[in-house]
This record gives sequence, C-alpha cells and structure tokens, in this order.
Amino acid sequence: MSDERRAPVATRPLSAGRVALLVCSLALVACLSVQLRDTLLQGQATKIVSRSLLGRADPSAMSEAKQELTRARFLNPDRGVDLLIAYLDFTEGRVNQATGLIDAVIANEPRNLQAWRSLLQLGRATGDEQLITRAQAAISLLVRQ
Repeated sequence: MSDERRAPVATRPLSAGRVALLVCSLALVACLSVQLRDTLLQGQATKIVSRSLLGRADPSAMSEAKQELTRARFLNPDRGVDLLIAYLDFTEGRVNQATGLIDAVIANEPRNLQAWRSLLQLGRATGDEQLITRAQAAISLLVRQ
C-alpha cells in the first residue's frame, strides 16, 4: 500500500468543470423558480379575471389581480400577462392604456392571434370602428396562413 493517501473530499479543490456545473445548476434552479412563481401568480390573477367576466369579482379582487400580474411580468416572456393587464385596465376605464398594452404586444408579436382578438374585443366594446377593422383584417390574414 502506498503512503500517499487521497485527500478527503471536503478538502479537494474544485475543478473548473465542477464549478461551471454548479453555477449552471444554480442558475437553472433560479430560472425555474421564477417561472413557477410567475405561472402561479398568473394563474391566480386569471381566476380573478374569469370571475369578473361572470360578474363575480369585487373591485379589491381586481386590484389584487393587477398586482399579481405586475409581479408575474418579472422575467416572464409570456405576453398573455400584458393582455390580462390590458383587460383590467379596460375594466377600470383606462381604455388608452389598455389599447397601448395590446398594441405593444402586437408590435412585438405581429402573429399573436390572441392579441389581435383582444384588440377586436376592445374595439367592439368601445365602438372604435378603426380598431375593429384593423383587428379583423389581421385576424383574417393570420387564420388563412
């Protein structure tokens, strides 16, 4: 037997590969945690919005939904959050802000059918013929493709 003994695991220096693997693993866990949090917040807000569509949500619940959606925007690539916030803005009488949010989604994702449908609903709710015409034309093109 050799006099050379292996150092205990705790005292061995970490190799660059192990450090890189550890950093990547921690980053992945952090990203997944943020995504889970955002998804849960968005789900809670969606339930409140659904209740409002049925006439069962009170104004404080709507305010809570907006706060949850604003927090759910953090590192969240899902533009559906912006569409839900636009709906809440519309229900609170902020039509221009709602239109701006929907237009921002459309500018970033011109093939987002949900955004165009939201714009169409907003146009119908406000009687804005220009919005209706614009949304219907875009929806027609997207559905044909």
